[in-house]
Amino acid sequence: MKLKVVLNDQQSPDDYKLFRTAVSTVASLRDTAVLRFTDDGLTIISTSKVFLNDSTNTSSLRGETDQLWCHLPRDMFLSYKLASIRKSNTVTMEYNCDALLTAFKRFDKIIGQGTPTDFKISLIPSSQWNQTAPQHDEDGEAVNPMHILSITFQEVVYVNNAQINNTTYGNDTHNGPSYSNGGTNNKVIVHNFKVPVKLLFKVQDLSIIEPSIIHESLILYDLPPSTGAFGQAFLNFMKRIERYSNVRDIRLHSVRRKDTDDDYNENENNDQLKIIIDNELHWYLEICWNGPLTSSVVQDDESGDESQQSPQRQQIPPATTTATSSLLARTRQQISGADSQSDSREKNDMFNIENSEAMIGHNYSSTENSMLDDDNNYSTMNKDLYNVSKMVEKAEQENNLLNEVIIRAKDWKVCSKLYPVCDEAVLLISHDSSCVFQCALQGDTSEEESGRLAYYITRSKALP
Repeated sequence: MKLKVVLNDQQSPDDYKLFRTAVSTVASLRDTAVLRFTDDGLTIISTSKVFLNDSTNTSSLRGETDQLWCHLPRDMFLSYKLASIRKSNTVTMEYNCDALLTAFKRFDKIIGQGTPTDFKISLIPSSQWNQTAPQHDEDGEAVNPMHILSITFQEVVYVNNAQINNTTYGNDTHNGPSYSNGGTNNKVIVHNFKVPVKLLFKVQDLSIIEPSIIHESLILYDLPPSTGAFGQAFLNFMKRIERYSNVRDIRLHSVRRKDTDDDYNENENNDQLKIIIDNELHWYLEICWNGPLTSSVVQDDESGDESQQSPQRQQIPPATTTATSSLLARTRQQISGADSQSDSREKNDMFNIENSEAMIGHNYSSTENSMLDDDNNYSTMNKDLYNVSKMVEKAEQENNLLNEVIIRAKDWKVCSKLYPVCDEAVLLISHDSSCVFQCALQGDTSEEESGRLAYYITRSKALP
């Protein structure tokens, strides 16, 4: 088994930033994570240990199994050497996130000095540093072998207030480049961090499968680019919930309007995305994104035809929409007709002159009866209007694809941290099930394969 990869911040700063972002993001979720080196590149996986040890894994998201998968292509490394006894040529290990992040933080300080140096990662077998490591536990079962992930880089310290001259001469394969500073005294400090890792058996490795989402239909949002005109505004929208520290759960409310009008205006925003905070009986808040947003519906091929789908997923036919519009028009005509009749009665009353007391008494009783009739008509009209509004609301709901899911607020905060480092980002929402925040991470050159980061979030509780 052999593993050695090399990065350089000066030659490929974006590639190092991509790697650094992935490591720091994973460290913010859990204490341990998984590194999987393959011929295609490196995959960093953050998942629960319960999920790792579950032999009945069906690769579908379920409770407390939020996972972060970050795929880094092989092209981003200056050197990538991998050899394994497995047919798939895979090396998978579990590591401590804080221990690996400490090495990156130290390397960041060296980067600030402007010294070009390589960031080398290699795997040291346990046989080279611990001959007495047990291979079986008390029950006689095999124990995962403990190896060392060695991280090495150099720091050049210039003395006597000498000016830094970042030139290199020579390049030793084992010890890295040697630095010269025009004869001025300098010191080269070699930093070496040893991160204990636990190699995973083949069965454990095969059990770690990128999850899939069980759905009838997904709403996929193409989010505004973080570096675009609306990037900062959308980031503020995502980070709005950070003002409320006592919020535990949020509800993502997504609506995809199904357009049935041939004269649809392309400039009209036909999608809706909200963050709803419903703190039971205390307070209620809706945070709406009012900027441009494009979406699409991802249908499940195995869900069958539209007749077999649930009623809330079916699209309402155009005739119903037309009928609803005509019903509204007819209601307006009825209201305007009632007003015109009352106007005509007022005009007739202007020309009627009654002076007798009997007529006055008769008119008084007639007035009372007419007032009762007006009240009844008014209540009937309000009831009709209420029924009409309910029908319109129901028609609008049936004419829209509504997906909602309740997730933990801390998971959404992770998405807000990932969004600024993404070149492209999409959000997938499955109704009352889960959501996925996925983004592309571009390297230094356009020819390189971009990295991919996906955060799979399960619902924290069912919709009410």
